[in-house]
Amino acid sequence: MIKISTLKNSAIFSLAGILPLLPGFILLPFYTNLLSPDLNGQFSIYLGMTLVAQILISFGFDSAIHVFYHEYKNNHLLLSTYINKSIKIVLLIGIIFIIITFLGGYFFLDILHFSIPIKHFKFYSLICISTAICTSVLKIYGNLLIQKVKAWKYLITNLLNFLLSILFSIIGLFIFSNSILGPLLGRLLAFGISFIVIFVSLKKEYNEYSKDYTISDTFSFNYPVVLNNLLTWLFQNADRYVILIFLTTASLAIYDISLKMALLIEFISTAIFLTFNSKLYCIYSQPKETREIKELSKIYHSLTAVQILLIGLNIFFIPLLIPYFITNKDYSISFEIFPLIGLSYALNFFPNMYVNPLVFFKKTSVIPIMYSICFITKIGLCWVLIQKFQLYGAVFALILNRPIECFIYYLIGKSYFSFPYNPFKMFVLPFVYALISLALYYAFKSYNSPNFTNFLIMMISFSLVFLTFSKEIKPLLHYYYIEFNKKIKKNNLS
Repeated sequence: MIKISTLKNSAIFSLAGILPLLPGFILLPFYTNLLSPDLNGQFSIYLGMTLVAQILISFGFDSAIHVFYHEYKNNHLLLSTYINKSIKIVLLIGIIFIIITFLGGYFFLDILHFSIPIKHFKFYSLICISTAICTSVLKIYGNLLIQKVKAWKYLITNLLNFLLSILFSIIGLFIFSNSILGPLLGRLLAFGISFIVIFVSLKKEYNEYSKDYTISDTFSFNYPVVLNNLLTWLFQNADRYVILIFLTTASLAIYDISLKMALLIEFISTAIFLTFNSKLYCIYSQPKETREIKELSKIYHSLTAVQILLIGLNIFFIPLLIPYFITNKDYSISFEIFPLIGLSYALNFFPNMYVNPLVFFKKTSVIPIMYSICFITKIGLCWVLIQKFQLYGAVFALILNRPIECFIYYLIGKSYFSFPYNPFKMFVLPFVYALISLALYYAFKSYNSPNFTNFLIMMISFSLVFLTFSKEIKPLLHYYYIEFNKKIKKNNLS
């Protein structure tokens, strides 16, 4: 059984992991009520630009710290040198990007054919690049804290950035009314202040430096990670780009708002996964003969169960609550397609079973192959379905591509690392849940009773999880009930 102290750290890491991503969700009422769909579409493009810049600028060091921390943790000099040199390289790449953007910003706009005004493109792009530099350092530091299991420090760091992001974005939206300059500057200020605090903290803690250490020896790990992250970005944003080709920036905004409404599912599941990632890496590092294989399967089975419950809860509660905050009728279609987007998360943890070990065992060169195939299939589905079904086509492509992804990851990943797991719990259960929910969605659509349909989808999630995991849930609840009573008795005695 998992100890109470482990659960406490898990809860702190989960909360902290959600915080950096929550502003996009919390600020939805401000974005939708103060910005038109067209401006929101432009803002979405610049956010995507910031993310791809951050992938290139971080140069894979944000992922590498997960692995190289465990290699150098017993040698503070090597760890300190690795972190110092990583930060220097990130800052150098960032400066190069600023120079390139300043000299040739409009050239990139001509190549990409984005439907955004040329007037402020270079200035807004420089803001995005500067934000990307800050977020790159923040991600390295955050992942370092995760591996060190510094739960409270991780929470405080992310809480600072969360509060600053909310504050400065809202102020910016009101100062620069009907403009995306406000939220772009707000993000830069928030990440900039957090960057300064973290940079000073890193310099104090890791001030040792070895001239003999050559960081370029670790680049063989970084190159595939960067390529993988770029392909991930392309894969995740392929539908948005195809929307821009066939539809409008306003359509992109409506689709993007639906995705942001589903962010809570991603936030919570990602945060919970990051909590267990350190444990997963510890199991991977064990000798093959004594590796806790059963523990691996238990973790992934549990993550799948939590994911299904999260989807059901979000599909029911988000459409009930969000309309009180988003009053702009231009975004009403977002509420219609949100349940479908929520269901697309059902199989999220299946591919991770094969990707995560590849990262740990430094077999990252195979990951881009997986993403390339998934990217091609998603582009193909989007290209066909968006032309036929407009915005709903992008949602259908998102859902249909999930089982294809799982098959591709299984087919390629099993050759490098695999362990016995329950295929019903990992694949069949979430797949069946998505199918049943889709059937309910369209069966009741003509009755114009979305809240009732969403309630049924939530109850289906609870029922399927309880029926599938009843043997695990009952003893687990009994164990924590006994532990809780022991703690109460101990407190009463003291």
